[in-house]
Amino acid sequence: MAVKLALLHHTKKEQKETARPYEESHAGRIPNKAGSTLWEATYHNITDIFNAIDTDMPGFLDPMEVSEVATTLELSLITQELDHVFSQMDKSNNSRVDFEEF
Repeated sequence: MAVKLALLHHTKKEQKETARPYEESHAGRIPNKAGSTLWEATYHNITDIFNAIDTDMPGFLDPMEVSEVATTLELSLITQELDHVFSQMDKSNNSRVDFEEF
């Protein structure tokens, strides 16, 4: 039985190593959160989301980017609803949402 368990462990390790490049290329970046606090892991996830939405990369979101992400998420929002959502995020009322507001 010990030999069988050792083989299972070796096979599982081999399968993980084989799958890693596929996961990283098709499922996006897989963060290593070992040793991280929940806040750190969450902060990095939110940063990744913000950067994915901020397609032109100026460091803030504009109404068009928020509209595009709503469409991508298949959220059917009418213009007034989208304006309301954006205004709720835009605390500085400057027609853009920076990371802190996000």
